[in-house]
Amino acid sequence: MKKGFVTSLIHPRGLEKDTSWLSMLTVVCILFILWFGLRPKYWPEENKVRWLPNLHAIHFEPPAIAFVDRFTFGSDSEFTGEFTLHLAVTASTLQKKGFRPLLMLHDGNDSSQLAIWHWGGSVIIMNGDDYDFSRRLPRISVPDVLHVGKISFLTLSSGSSGTQFYIDGQQARETDGWRLQIPEAKENLRLILGNSVYGRHSWYGEFHGLALYGRSLSANEVEKQYLKWRQTSSLEGLDSSQLKLLYNFTKGKGREVTDMSGTGNSLLIPERPVILKKTFLSMPHKEIHSQSYWLDAFFNVVGFIPLGALVFACFRYITGLRVRSAAGVSLGLCFGLSLFMELLQGWLPGRDSSMQDLVLNSLGGFMGILLASFLVQLFRFRQPS
Repeated sequence: MKKGFVTSLIHPRGLEKDTSWLSMLTVVCILFILWFGLRPKYWPEENKVRWLPNLHAIHFEPPAIAFVDRFTFGSDSEFTGEFTLHLAVTASTLQKKGFRPLLMLHDGNDSSQLAIWHWGGSVIIMNGDDYDFSRRLPRISVPDVLHVGKISFLTLSSGSSGTQFYIDGQQARETDGWRLQIPEAKENLRLILGNSVYGRHSWYGEFHGLALYGRSLSANEVEKQYLKWRQTSSLEGLDSSQLKLLYNFTKGKGREVTDMSGTGNSLLIPERPVILKKTFLSMPHKEIHSQSYWLDAFFNVVGFIPLGALVFACFRYITGLRVRSAAGVSLGLCFGLSLFMELLQGWLPGRDSSMQDLVLNSLGGFMGILLASFLVQLFRFRQPS
């Protein structure tokens, strides 16, 4: 290659003799962008949920997910909305940034989901999708709940009197008059452990037990059940009154965890990671003040600047289009390529299909077109004849 891209813009008549390199460079740029934008962040060869028989637990590390596809409360149609959840969990690491879900009850709508997340050692319990707390929707947030290598026995009880959160049998937080809601969907309700429905929020840790009651438990009952669990290291043998779900993780193998409550909510451990809810061109979910948000935005803009400039040069000096026509076609191509990638990303493990990325990619392409056009105007080039 005797001349660079800028040199060829400055001397377009020299570009008439050999434009093959410019076409090749443009193709290479498009292929690089496709590779960078469509490569999965992990190859879904294995769902990394494994049994720990000696600990009566299952271990999660990315990519990992376990779920009940159609969660039911059994034959009892008199579910009042009151409930109590017991979770015996251990964190493998608390250094990963962002929300990491322990448990979700999801009916297909984020605004009605019941989610138990952790951020570092803190646990956040909420209904809905106010992840950054910008709408100030009610939630429970408790610091220093999880510890690496130590089992935490967590209890969440919600009823007409309010909501209580317990750590190792002792009340840590109470909200009078505010109660959490389990989504009411009868056919689409899912229970998800160790990940979100989007498959991109894998948790690091172990589940040692999980139980769900169709009623709220008193502080005395919670303490008794914690002491019983501490003696036996198992949730088996707890009070069966209104018991709707019970996992002891004692099986030690297989792709299914049997529900010992008798309601038939067997937990599935798929062979490969699955995305339970696919999104296309969604609004950004990252916090605007986070470093990752701005770094992602930077690369989305900068990555399309060379493409915009190269495509503009091709249409301007190879096909002979006028400046405005070349700029319009080039911007349309950048937009179309970005839209193609964003639609495909909705199906790829660990990737997000984002409206913001589409806008920023198009902006980067537009900046590249302006840059190439500016060089043309700077040196007062004419369209090659």
